[in-house]
Amino acid sequence: MKDYTNVKFKGEFRHYQQRVLEHADDFLSDGKIHIVAAPGSGKTTLGLELVKRLNEPALVFTPTITIRGQWGHRLETGFLENSENIEDYISYDLKNPSLITSVTYQALHSAYKKLVNTELDDETNEEVKEDYTKYNLISSLKKNGIKTICLDEAHHLRNEWYIALTSVIKKLGDDIKIIALTATPPYDSSQQEWAKYEELCGEIDEEIFVPELIQKKALCPHQDYVYFNYPTKDEMALLNEYKQNVSITLNELIRSKEYKTLLAEFLDNHEDEKYQFYQNIEIYITLIYLSKHAGYKIPYKLFRLVKGSRYIKKIKPNYIEDLFGFIIKNEDIFTNEISKYFRSKLNENGLLERGRVSLDKTSRIKKRVISSIGKLESIAAISKFEYNQLKDSLQMVILTDYIKKDYVQDIGTSKKFTSIGTVPIFEKVRTSLPNNVRICLLSGTLVIIPNTLIDILKSKADKYEIQIDTKELPGVEYSIVSFKGNNKKKVFILTTLFNEEHIDILIGTKSLLGEGWDSPYINTLILASFVGSFMLSNQMRGRAIRINPSNPNKVASIWHLATIEPTSKVGDVKDVFNIANYIDESHNITSTDFDLLKRRFETFIGPAYIDDYVASGIERLDYIHGPYNKDTFDKFNEIALEYASNRQHVKSKWDELSKYEDYMEIVQESEIEDAAIPYGILIYDTTIEFIFTILMVQFTIQMGKIGLSLNKLIDYIYLLAIILFVSYTIQTIPRIISNLGPSRKIKILAKAVLNTLRDTGEIKSSHAIVTTRKYGSSNVSYLSLSNASRHDKEVFTNSMKDMLSQIEKPRYIIVRNIGLRNYPILLFSESYSVPKLIGLKKEFVEIFQSNLKRLSGRFELFYTHSEKGRKSLLKARRTSKLNMIKSLVLSRRLYQQNQKIN
Repeated sequence: MKDYTNVKFKGEFRHYQQRVLEHADDFLSDGKIHIVAAPGSGKTTLGLELVKRLNEPALVFTPTITIRGQWGHRLETGFLENSENIEDYISYDLKNPSLITSVTYQALHSAYKKLVNTELDDETNEEVKEDYTKYNLISSLKKNGIKTICLDEAHHLRNEWYIALTSVIKKLGDDIKIIALTATPPYDSSQQEWAKYEELCGEIDEEIFVPELIQKKALCPHQDYVYFNYPTKDEMALLNEYKQNVSITLNELIRSKEYKTLLAEFLDNHEDEKYQFYQNIEIYITLIYLSKHAGYKIPYKLFRLVKGSRYIKKIKPNYIEDLFGFIIKNEDIFTNEISKYFRSKLNENGLLERGRVSLDKTSRIKKRVISSIGKLESIAAISKFEYNQLKDSLQMVILTDYIKKDYVQDIGTSKKFTSIGTVPIFEKVRTSLPNNVRICLLSGTLVIIPNTLIDILKSKADKYEIQIDTKELPGVEYSIVSFKGNNKKKVFILTTLFNEEHIDILIGTKSLLGEGWDSPYINTLILASFVGSFMLSNQMRGRAIRINPSNPNKVASIWHLATIEPTSKVGDVKDVFNIANYIDESHNITSTDFDLLKRRFETFIGPAYIDDYVASGIERLDYIHGPYNKDTFDKFNEIALEYASNRQHVKSKWDELSKYEDYMEIVQESEIEDAAIPYGILIYDTTIEFIFTILMVQFTIQMGKIGLSLNKLIDYIYLLAIILFVSYTIQTIPRIISNLGPSRKIKILAKAVLNTLRDTGEIKSSHAIVTTRKYGSSNVSYLSLSNASRHDKEVFTNSMKDMLSQIEKPRYIIVRNIGLRNYPILLFSESYSVPKLIGLKKEFVEIFQSNLKRLSGRFELFYTHSEKGRKSLLKARRTSKLNMIKSLVLSRRLYQQNQKIN
């Protein structure tokens, strides 16, 4: 087996790579080094250098066969001289380890379980099989001296892979060194899942952020744009047909004798133990409210539970889904006959999906809307716009999910498409642009290129000894190309043509051109992919933001598509479905697409449009705001096109916002409306504290006037009282100041949360501090945690979101007590949910209660799973300021300079 003597990096390490390498020994003090770096930052190069420096045989695990091969390619091109044979240094077979062995997590799992491993090579589109039934994994690895394990894209680990991997590492011994590399750690995972992830990879040692990569010219400036469309008439008809069906079915169910029997029994006997009234209170609130609006008479003592409650001012479809689902599953409460009737009726009308009640949209309807044909018009509009802007400089990639090969026969005809895929996109774009624009379709089973490129293609194919056949498409200047051999060859050839600017627009499937495929020449990307993971969408986006070595001024535009689902009334205005389904469109975007984009944008860091900051989260698209209607969505599209027309402005904004190298930090920021904090509480707190302070000051002055001789016991008592009063006054002044406004009050509450999370071990960053700020005269406070790890920031932000969001189903609530301990006066207007992590154990909640008392005043604690607690929970929902404001907390990961945080 070769050693690392002739393995030497042939380039110059980037600034941030060198920073990691200089501190690598310190990072490895616990045997693990964990690096987080954005796509395009050179993680593979960094990983190989770390492996080399550890100077031991290494095992590299990757999520896919394509990425597995990239380690060998990077080793060969970046670290070995031409005289060296790459096969002497790297193996892709666990049965035949080498100095570096690169395999997939799936292969390790199969070898550990002694199974036949079957994987699909996403480049060749061929199955790769390996029989591990008689292979002794641990013995082989020990025999070959494996001492270093590198985890590439460690966030991909499935549970069964995790179990196999941790077991193998444990059996290999304590001297194993772990190198973990990832672009997207599972920050949003549960505490238990994060603990497992951190146990395997170690604490994050270094994070390399997008702004730094752009500043160091490792990534190009870029911006994300959203282009909206409305459904087609056929798609709207499908939505309305479904809504009509839901409306008819719901009204039939609620007017049925079974429903009347169920309701009557409940109203007469709701205190019966079988109903578990307070344990299932949300279900029964929906039942009461729905029945009331359907015209049934509800006793006042029950309806007062929800009367005036803004918490359920509108019954949402998911509330009714939960109610009917509860009826179906609890035959012991509602009788077998009633439960069976509801189940049968819902199933008969297509409103049961995999045993769950579905009143909003079934997966079939959602899929149809997400893949709206209206998006073809959006793609055509974007393509036409970008071509007019860039002309011959356009290098666009459009990624989608399906090929739709059956539509090939419709190319060059006037037939309309009924679904979206590479072929419909190709034809729509082709007919929307001038004939001189060279468009290529590249997928696993279909390749189409312009006839003008056939000679160049054949020349390239001959050079690399690849056989091709062409078949001209009738009526258009394009041909279908068939390649002899695997997909890897066709991807290589056509990527070469794209990189050499022979192709202007490349249309492909995400399975072929998604994770693992790379071309730094892309300057425009349209993500017309509607299925798949968040991580894959981030990888696809990462294709566009790489620097182009031949064009240092490259600025990339990434386009996302979203179909709006306008609400429409169906049936009688007073029917039950319309009560449940009404959405105020003027203040809400109804879009399954947009909801998905919100989650995806949490991993997309970029500049805001109007304000000067760089952030993740959909909120940075700060031109998108209500009121919403057809005209405003058209306006949003116009604004996006206007911004996209000025790529130099995007570059300038990145340059300005990323120039302060020494002040880079990712801040988890929450937006909190001032209305969340009752002004009455602020006035009360300040007044009481002020009065006590004045009295103490006056008492001290009077004692001074009287004079103390210290000759009598009473004098010593007076002196002690003065000392205590002065001490109290000193402690009180900061408390008065803390209550001078909502922003200060929010900060005090946040400090109590931070202190508690520290006390309970959930946050380990010892220097973490709470910061708040405001923009001008805004009625919104911005809350964040600084000087902390990304994980601790995530924990803190999620906990604040738990506490300062509308009260729903917390385990514990806290309510402000302005009275005495034994004579409480509870102000339910200042009620909060106890954050989930703190509410796990009663002793944690008591620590929280103590921290609040010290910083903000006395709060009473209620366990909501008790009858008393449920009653308090309902009262808190009705009167808490948190439940009376429309929008409370919007979380985002914000990149800023520390000196700008107040």
